Amino acid sequence: MLRSVVIPERYESKLSRMETAVAIQKTKQYFRNSLEKALDVTEVASPVMVKEGTGINDNLNGTERIVSFDVMDMADGRVEIVQSLAKWKRSALAQYGFAIGEGLYADMKAVRRDESMDNLHSIYVDQWDWEKVIGDDNRNLATLKYEASRIYEAIKSTEAFVHELHPCLEPILPERIFFVTTQELEDRFPSLSPKEREHEIARMHGAVFIMQIGGALKSGQVHDGRSPDYDDWTLNGDIVLWYPVLNCAVEISSMGIRVDAPSLRQQLLASNQLDRLGLNFHQAVLAGQLPSSIGGGIGQSRLCMFLLRKAHIGEVQVSVWNEKTMKECEEGNIPLL
Repeated sequence: MLRSVVIPERYESKLSRMETAVAIQKTKQYFRNSLEKALDVTEVASPVMVKEGTGINDNLNGTERIVSFDVMDMADGRVEIVQSLAKWKRSALAQYGFAIGEGLYADMKAVRRDESMDNLHSIYVDQWDWEKVIGDDNRNLATLKYEASRIYEAIKSTEAFVHELHPCLEPILPERIFFVTTQELEDRFPSLSPKEREHEIARMHGAVFIMQIGGALKSGQVHDGRSPDYDDWTLNGDIVLWYPVLNCAVEISSMGIRVDAPSLRQQLLASNQLDRLGLNFHQAVLAGQLPSSIGGGIGQSRLCMFLLRKAHIGEVQVSVWNEKTMKECEEGNIPLL
């Protein structure tokens, strides 16, 4: 039977359970401070749940089942647990009145019931979800690359900080991040699958920003699924790092310049979801009631796992796991929290 968990040979955590607990908190605090300075964003309160039927919840690839429930004291609909805050943040920018170049971030906690449990995936998701206002003339690749570079600098600074705390955790990130589009990856590695292309380019460069995710490539293949109603598929990307502990590419952040009215219509048409145009959020985009913005999510547990050189995301977050995962981790000397 195939294993669901990759077990590094002779794996042993470099930090004890107590050292790990302290390091997680210090790492998160340092990165939060770095992110605030890098992006000029302010932390705001954020929802764990939203009302069903508003279009404000992130439907990810459009196939994942959202956790929802009825509320005793609400007769006008159900409530959904958020999957991310991609759309909520843009509405919040308008509500708070942020100016161009300013923005917000939130400590997001979510549940994604359809995640497959492995070294990198849990049904519990924690992210720093950020969003900032941009001018209409800044809806371009130059803006996207600049903000991605700023986030990468914050990650590198945090890696240096963690090394100071624990010298056994040697820095491995390259000085600069490498930029590449999904079409360039297909042209370069036509015989590989999209995930294999990410693996190969990350192995070669150490840190890459893979741009333009969601639309069809020349081959007719889609590199990866992306919801059609928050990122502009021509102006988005993922920060992917090479992780020697697992010998694989690890996505740390997904981000993008948000849809305007034309790109929203085009992408909903391409994904056969034009029915979503009637939802509140989509109507606000079409009416120009929301600011032009750029935003994304940065995985908290993913980042801590990477910087603390852990083999499994369950070493840095408390979640629930199936019996197979727990048994494999125990056999592989991987201590789940």
